[in-house]
Amino acid sequence: MFRITVIIAVIAVVTGCSVSGGGSTDDVSQPAMTKSQALARIEQLIQATASELNPKPRLELYRPSLNESSCPDATGDDSSRVVISRAYYLRDIPSEQNSQVSEQVQQHWQQQGHLIEGVSRNGFNIAGRSRPDDFLLALDRTGEGALMLGVTSPCVSASEDPTATPHP
Repeated sequence: MFRITVIIAVIAVVTGCSVSGGGSTDDVSQPAMTKSQALARIEQLIQATASELNPKPRLELYRPSLNESSCPDATGDDSSRVVISRAYYLRDIPSEQNSQVSEQVQQHWQQQGHLIEGVSRNGFNIAGRSRPDDFLLALDRTGEGALMLGVTSPCVSASEDPTATPHP
């Protein structure tokens, strides 16, 4: 249960803040994304994935995923950008169907043009990136045998006005 949060947090800290699709300082041609836009995209990615699964899961929010994390810019200032994550248990899926559902998740992400970055040997843990916006995608099997689906944004504006300059 704790593992998916750690995986998402580590990936976000290591790579999420250097991604150009979320309005990083390295790519000024990309418009900055706000927290609400990032959250809407996260929910769209999760709902689209869950809707393709058979059996249909009941999504149960993993409450610790509601926390947002700061994302330092090139100057080390972490007050203007954040990373948003959400993770959901895929309930009502019998554990003996986890393999089949994991394959469906991977297939759906590939059909949508997302990049699959890694799949565990047993196929239950999948890491990817959405295209074209580079959100981190994760499927993980918890210690209790349930599947969990998570999405993490690239760095986005902490303000709802992505052009706002942070005040010291």
